[in-house]
Amino acid sequence: MTIILATSNMHKIREFQAMLGDKNARIYAYEEILKPLHIVENGATFAENAALKAKAIYNAFYTQYTQEKEQSDLVFPLALIAEDSGICIPALGGEPGIYSARYAQYKGFKRDSQNLREHGEQRDLHLTHNSTDTMNLHCLIKQIAPFAPTPAFFVANIALIYSESSTLPPLQECVIEHFEGRLDGIAIGEARGSQGFGYDPLFVPNTDNPLQKTLAELEPSVKNMLSHRKKAISLCIKRLNMEKSESALDSIK
Repeated sequence: MTIILATSNMHKIREFQAMLGDKNARIYAYEEILKPLHIVENGATFAENAALKAKAIYNAFYTQYTQEKEQSDLVFPLALIAEDSGICIPALGGEPGIYSARYAQYKGFKRDSQNLREHGEQRDLHLTHNSTDTMNLHCLIKQIAPFAPTPAFFVANIALIYSESSTLPPLQECVIEHFEGRLDGIAIGEARGSQGFGYDPLFVPNTDNPLQKTLAELEPSVKNMLSHRKKAISLCIKRLNMEKSESALDSIK
């Protein structure tokens, strides 16, 4: 089996490779096969954004593969896995939510848009790229400062496009399946820990965490056992019928 991960985020790639690690599967980040793509993530939900990524990358892969099929050494079946994820805080109306990767820019965008309206200007402003982890973290700390600690949850939605045959179908004939995982916990008002990435230093999971550590204070193998991404990918693995025993799934390193 060949698995293509529709992300260029190295943190996510490492997590996925640990969770999907299988001697019978070849796992690639999509940029190992294709040129980098600029994908506009303008969906209203995690599922919509995951599907947008899956469609864009599958379409590019389909075009390249059909032109170079004779030279390809890919092993079938093929699974293309795209994911969108983020942290949601009910006290902020669900923010950062789908804007988690670019939250600092999103808050600045809203502020700048308001300033333009107040001065009677009409101008299109667009979210063009992700913010850095540090910028996003500081932005969220500022937003939750008046009421932290506060309930929060992570969501990961995986979009899967799967083909048994090396005769790949065009995108319009593909079925996109979704798998979703959620991790509940508390968002605290200060960053703790040096492991992980993104909002991990602010998030204390409720599950199997007697010492009330943040995700960034947990060892990566422990975090991967709990995470929203692990829950989603476990459902996806079952769908793919990858021959993993429960002990193998639970021994992610």
